[in-house]
Amino acid sequence: MAEWSGPFSDTTDMSEDRWRRLMSLYALDGIDASHGAADLKATAAGDGLSVNVAAGFAHVQGALYHSDGTINKSSSANGGGSGRPDRLVLKYDPTGNEIVLEVKEGTAGGTSAPALTQNATGEWEIPLARWVRSAGGGITGLVDERQFISRDGRVVIYDDAHTGEGSSSVYTLSALFPSARKGLTVLLMPSGNEYRYTGTFWERIDPAPLLQSEKANAVQVNGTPPDVWRQGSGSDVLSGTFIAPSSGAVRVEGWCMIRTNGGTCHTTVRITGPGGFDNLGEPDNNNLKARESTFAGGTERETAACVYRQSGLTPGSTYTATMMYAVNGGSGAAFDLRKIIVERA
Repeated sequence: MAEWSGPFSDTTDMSEDRWRRLMSLYALDGIDASHGAADLKATAAGDGLSVNVAAGFAHVQGALYHSDGTINKSSSANGGGSGRPDRLVLKYDPTGNEIVLEVKEGTAGGTSAPALTQNATGEWEIPLARWVRSAGGGITGLVDERQFISRDGRVVIYDDAHTGEGSSSVYTLSALFPSARKGLTVLLMPSGNEYRYTGTFWERIDPAPLLQSEKANAVQVNGTPPDVWRQGSGSDVLSGTFIAPSSGAVRVEGWCMIRTNGGTCHTTVRITGPGGFDNLGEPDNNNLKARESTFAGGTERETAACVYRQSGLTPGSTYTATMMYAVNGGSGAAFDLRKIIVERA
């Protein structure tokens, strides 16, 4: 086994691969500009069949790219019967000894733009934009996918480039950063959502709640039969999804305003997820479940709320939080101004 180190004054074998390894430690892959700048931005050309890419600097795998003027890149005609997703990338090509702009064309009728190639010892692509080439037509739905290098060690992208972890969409961070190293941090703008790659999944790490969902319309619940948990129906249902953090624990909060004609009202938040996970924080069981605020009688408007800590979640998995209601006695109640908040715990 041989050891090697460099570069030093007498180093004679500083290969391209070694330079690539060294320089990539000092610059993340991305556009060397502030988020929102026009550098290397792709815009639809006047012919509607190509894109114009503005001048700018970028780093890809430790190598520097510079374009000092606008470059036009064509997207070939789509002869298929439905739209074709295409993608514009900046490609590091160690064989050709260059970094170049390239249009990658997808499959007509496909749901995702072509996947990025990221080979540590070969070609490496970073995204600049994606669009759909209409059947027999031009470019539509252009999305800016540029990744900007932040001086604090993060990559900054647009919210539109990423449509949500845990969703059915293919445009997740896993698709935009297919070869992410553990610990890579990505900031989305303008939302301010921030994610860190755990080595297994992308975890939200910004201070905002993992889930915040609310509705103002009322759910009517009567007291017969008593204390049966209901969630409403159709558009009355208040629910949302969240990705479990690496701790496997979250703080769950649900509250609503209540108008009642007698009876005792309860509210809680039900958590369901993979593997048949189903936890309803009931008021008669305070073991890491909901501690209910309830009241009885009158037609006044009051608040019912529950707050509890939910543990035992599988990190990186998607869970659903749904607000539930129950009434004991009286002639019913209306639950309105409802809100669910899920935070890391």
